[in-house]
Amino acid sequence: MKHLFLRWSLGLHRRLGWATIVAIVFAAAAASLWIGSLQMQHRSQRLAESHLLHPLSAVMKAPVAALEPWQQLTSELPAFAGNAGDLKLIFAIAKRRHIALDKGDYQLLRDPQLRSTSFGALFPMRDNYANIKGFVADVLQALPYAVLEELAFDRGDASNPQLDARVRLTVLYRGGVE
Repeated sequence: MKHLFLRWSLGLHRRLGWATIVAIVFAAAAASLWIGSLQMQHRSQRLAESHLLHPLSAVMKAPVAALEPWQQLTSELPAFAGNAGDLKLIFAIAKRRHIALDKGDYQLLRDPQLRSTSFGALFPMRDNYANIKGFVADVLQALPYAVLEELAFDRGDASNPQLDARVRLTVLYRGGVE
């Protein structure tokens, strides 16, 4: 049997050459892997479909059910009338930290469905990392209904301790603008 296989393989080698035989073996292996990946993809798709019994109805119902906790949260937020005091507090914290808030971009958004208003402020500032981090921490501690949406740093020169930073805060309120 061993002799027969050797004679057959030598005959195949003479007719096709080693390069062709190696190419055929690699092509067969690639085809086998491709078929296996198709089977795996089909199995994972069937598994995903079996876990989603009614995907469209689940998506349609989710926003309505998701509103209830948000409506409860907005009832616990402070009234929008306190917005000016909160902004003064932010500026007082910056002054205490010796951070100059020379300019800011402000945005007021009203959500009638949740009966809430959000006040957004983007403050560009220049200071060291510890001071900016302390400012953000102080604001978030003083205003627990504030959200830090963006904190971006840019250092032009690695040896310079001063950073250019953008701090975007959003303060949430119940009710609307009177």
